Amino acid sequence: MATLHFPDHVPKGVKLGRLLSTRRIVRVYENTSLVDVETNGDVLMSLTERYVKHIQYFVWREDTIRLVIHFARQLKIETELENNLKMILWYMDEVHNAIVDQSDPDITEDSPFRSPVFDSYLFIEYFVGRHEPLNVRQYRRDQDRNIDRGDIMECGESSSILHATCLNRHRLGRLSEHAWWLFFWRTT
Repeated sequence: MATLHFPDHVPKGVKLGRLLSTRRIVRVYENTSLVDVETNGDVLMSLTERYVKHIQYFVWREDTIRLVIHFARQLKIETELENNLKMILWYMDEVHNAIVDQSDPDITEDSPFRSPVFDSYLFIEYFVGRHEPLNVRQYRRDQDRNIDRGDIMECGESSSILHATCLNRHRLGRLSEHAWWLFFWRTT
């Protein structure tokens, strides 16, 4: 489901400028299990604690990709990888927009709210590791597991994006060791 949001071309012009200038913040408050997700200063949704770590890592990944794209020339990132990162950023923006569309404006701490798109995103992250439709199709062809069914909470926090990124940093492409540490240090 989430891969339906993956673009088929590289964003350019105004679209790319908007993607690169977007800033998201996850606000965690004391004495409540709800978190607010702000985009460019506007609270667009609140989520329950079941998504806290996942949405924090999602936002961290977006910021990290923006940073790598910003320093692509200095880091000597290959054009193909830079274009792929731009498409991933667009995809993540579309996933975020879908979560906002699915979110409940009257959410409470006891709300059973789930975002099917975000759950699909997390399943793909956990089981496939890459979100490009070609990789997801290959996984579906080669594996018995149906990643469209199940409960993401069964995967636990190990399904978090940070876990997948830190353990499998080669998935980010062929970044030099210097680029990886800049990438990691700047975003932690």
